[in-house]
Amino acid sequence: MASSQSLATDGGAQLGASAVAENHGAAGLGVPIGLTAVAAAETLAIMAVTSRFGAAWGALASVHLMALGAVAVLFAVTWRSGRDTTAPLLGLIAGAAIGPVGMLGAAILGFTASTPAAPSTLIAEWYERIALSTAVDPETRLCDDVGVGRTLDLGATTPEPFPTVMEGGPLAARQTVLGLIARQFHPRYLETLKIALKSPEPSIRVQAAAVATHIGPELRRRFEERTATIDQVGRDPIAALGLLGELEAFIASGLLDAAERQRGVDLAAFLGDCVLEGLAPRPLDLPYATDPIRAAELEGPLEDLLLSRRRFAEFRTQRSARRIQARHPTARTKRLASARRPTPVIA
Repeated sequence: MASSQSLATDGGAQLGASAVAENHGAAGLGVPIGLTAVAAAETLAIMAVTSRFGAAWGALASVHLMALGAVAVLFAVTWRSGRDTTAPLLGLIAGAAIGPVGMLGAAILGFTASTPAAPSTLIAEWYERIALSTAVDPETRLCDDVGVGRTLDLGATTPEPFPTVMEGGPLAARQTVLGLIARQFHPRYLETLKIALKSPEPSIRVQAAAVATHIGPELRRRFEERTATIDQVGRDPIAALGLLGELEAFIASGLLDAAERQRGVDLAAFLGDCVLEGLAPRPLDLPYATDPIRAAELEGPLEDLLLSRRRFAEFRTQRSARRIQARHPTARTKRLASARRPTPVIA
């Protein structure tokens, strides 16, 4: 147990350092170069002032304030662009205290953090450990399936959903869930990951942060793929609703940067308009009869959209359509369109 906790702590520390390095690297080399330039300019200005006027404290203070102003501008530009502000902030604080030497130290830190972290075998082994899984060759797996039998135990209890396990399940079960999320990521797992990040158990929070760092590139890749398919959706409300649900999961995850999040919010608003246009003539025909799992996945985003847009009449009509199709799966919902009365939208 002690070695497992040590491994988890070391892996979490290395992943945290890797996340910081990636964040600094995203800011590029512009900030360290800017800090180096300001430090060099202040040093040359101090040398010029002292060689010409001697120890003129007023002139030296003016030069120092101008240099700090340049670093403050660099910090403001970096902050407004949504990039990491650690290096310019350290340069501003250290520069105010010890002058060009502090700015140069912050620049060195920025150059060092911009270097991408090398992949670590320890992290890969740690993911394997928390997933409680090992590589099994196909022949051995087939023999186990034949010998044990992969049939459902009708007397067993229903498996609990991942969010329920993460909120109150045993520690080993929660670690297993995190390992599965890291190895087989799906947008539906983001809700469970958010619960784990807020867990009162420190080891679960550390492992959840490691999993979030691990799935970050995959999440951003899927986000780019989904946003690239907006044009293919056209005016199909069902397709727009499915894509809307995925985008809302990506936005709510907190793993996107500010620019990606804003782009996702704009695209989600556009998809919501497409869905509402499809609702104008009659309720959406969700595939309750042919694909009930898909219909259940679409139901949540649809009701959230109608409630957020305050379209209560359409919400009630869609609920009525669901009840009718639950009793008669092959029934059509066209007659609900004539029964629905137009209701003004509350702004």
